[in-house]
Amino acid sequence: RSIKIRREVDYALRKLGNNIYRRGDFLYPSKDAKIIVKMPNSRNINHIAVEEIAAAMIKIIVHCFGTNREGLLTETRKVYGFKSSGQNINTAFNAACDLLIKSDRIEIIDGKLVVCNKE
Repeated sequence: RSIKIRREVDYALRKLGNNIYRRGDFLYPSKDAKIIVKMPNSRNINHIAVEEIAAAMIKIIVHCFGTNREGLLTETRKVYGFKSSGQNINTAFNAACDLLIKSDRIEIIDGKLVVCNKE
């Protein structure tokens, strides 16, 4: 049954053409769409795109001046309402932080995370 549903969804997405962009398992209105952080959160970590977590982390870094990576992960967990951090949460949050570093959106200065000027 899920194969049939997936085919129908894929067909509908192809009909929409460039109006919808797929990145991994997530859909976006366009490649340039601004990622919206959805709060409050009641979703499973597997239903939150790494890009959304990264966008939330940028906001946290801006408001929690001088935080380190561990502090960022803790604050992100609180913001999303997760009571504990299991392996899936840690993996997703670390992937989001790594994405920000690799894309030069944040940098580490003296052990503290800082948003790069182009942000």
